[in-house]
Amino acid sequence: MALHLFAGSVAEVIAGLLFVPMEVVKSKCQVQQQEHLDLHTNLPASLSTRTTTQVIEHVYKHEGWRGFYNGYWLSLVVFVPQSAIYFAVYEQIKMRWPLGLATYLLGSMIASGISVAMCNPLDCVKTRCQVTDHHISLFHVLRTMIQTEGYVAFTRGTMARILANVPLTTISITLFEILKG
Repeated sequence: MALHLFAGSVAEVIAGLLFVPMEVVKSKCQVQQQEHLDLHTNLPASLSTRTTTQVIEHVYKHEGWRGFYNGYWLSLVVFVPQSAIYFAVYEQIKMRWPLGLATYLLGSMIASGISVAMCNPLDCVKTRCQVTDHHISLFHVLRTMIQTEGYVAFTRGTMARILANVPLTTISITLFEILKG
């Protein structure tokens, strides 16, 4: 079990180098509504009207390469425990249920749902850190979330994350289990 946890952790660290920049751009495309002036009307416009390429250019221009890794360490704080929880639950299910397609499907669904739900508060903070155009401290983000939205801010998007992650993980792990024989 320790070897699986170590391997999963190393894989998350390396994968983060590739996936965090994509996550930063995706998050900015989805949620940013920061002020900038529309060149034609001189009125505030939403960054959500920018294309992905424009968001990439904006990040690079204002934050440099570092901006693409905004929240990298925090993403490790989210995804390393999420992977550890997932595999701990999944392996326990596999030890208790008869091996086969139903176990792979249901076990993966259950493990994914639990791990995502448990780590969602961390993901909420990570996302807030990633979408800022300036570097602010983790504690400032936490304090602001609690003061302006209350503790419910840490539960936002839980169902959306579960709905996005469970099918992806279930398909991947089930195919892996079937192919490895």
